[in-house]
Amino acid sequence: MTEASRSRTQYTTKFGIGTALIIGAIAVAALNIYTSLAPKLESSLQADLLSGIVTILIVLIVGVLFVAASVGREALSALQIVAARARQLEEGEFDTRLETNRDDEFGEVYRALAAFRDGTEGRSEVIEEAVERERELETVAGEWSAQMDAVASGDFSQRLDETVDDPNLTALAASFNDMMDELQDQQ
Repeated sequence: MTEASRSRTQYTTKFGIGTALIIGAIAVAALNIYTSLAPKLESSLQADLLSGIVTILIVLIVGVLFVAASVGREALSALQIVAARARQLEEGEFDTRLETNRDDEFGEVYRALAAFRDGTEGRSEVIEEAVERERELETVAGEWSAQMDAVASGDFSQRLDETVDDPNLTALAASFNDMMDELQDQQ
């Protein structure tokens, strides 16, 4: 059973119980009115009273069912929309629209999802920058490794590029180049 169908089943159960309780309360109130007034009336007026009470009961029951169904349908619809937006975020669609004017629980969920999206999106950018930085370092390391292999083979004219973005690597390259200058001068 999926989350949505489980939610619908729970909602339907609560809706049914709530509706039954309201209808029961209305029926008890109507029965109380009839039993209190009917003995004091003539039989023709008792029939009119019963007819009026039944009409009022039917109108109240239909009204209660309509209001409950409308409110429940709206809440279920809002829940389905929030769930769809959450699935979009799960799939990495960070441009998902999560703005709302609601001040209820659904509004809180929208705001929480927006905060989650914004935090995740920021982390994604940091991760992308770190991956790009790693690629740059791998390129520099590959170039420097080839130059050091040439030095190991006796080519002391090799120099490392000191214009890399990392200050530690710049210092390393400068130190290596100074060492190579000294070695070349000694020959």
